[in-house]
Amino acid sequence: MGYRNPSFRELYLYRMANPDLEPERMMNYELSLSRSFSRYITAELTAYYSKGDNMIQTVDMKNLNTGRFINKGIELSARSHPLDNL
Repeated sequence: MGYRNPSFRELYLYRMANPDLEPERMMNYELSLSRSFSRYITAELTAYYSKGDNMIQTVDMKNLNTGRFINKGIELSARSHPLDNL
């Protein structure tokens, strides 16, 4: 879980200041499975899901909370070690 308060610069300094900013929040989940098929081949499968809201962005020279996001996906990686001296 992530949580970030707006910095002093984002709240009060320069033209982009906005004292009404809310803190950013984010939750991240990740599950990974690894399998070795032999001493030479290994595969790994990872699934992830991230959800956040109140992201702080500079829009038209002002810092604003821009809403929420969801990021999800699957990643597959494989490794091969065909020869000991390679």
